[in-house]
Amino acid sequence: MLSNIDRVFLSTSWEERFPLCVLRSLTRIGSDHCPLILNDGVRKASRGGWQFFFEKTRFLQEGFCELIQQKWLRVLII
Repeated sequence: MLSNIDRVFLSTSWEERFPLCVLRSLTRIGSDHCPLILNDGVRKASRGGWQFFFEKTRFLQEGFCELIQQKWLRVLII
């Protein structure tokens, strides 16, 4: 049985900061994973397109979680 495991959470402050953001899903083929593409409405995609790929091994890098917390705090404060 296939299930949709992809989710996006956002806050009111995110919507206020990026009112033009759009989330779309790509076609899933033979998997219950559905790639999500977020356009924040600010940055334009490069000519060849732009995709973000996250590797789970990043969680194993020393200081990774602290770095993410710092980046999020900087975004929320601006």
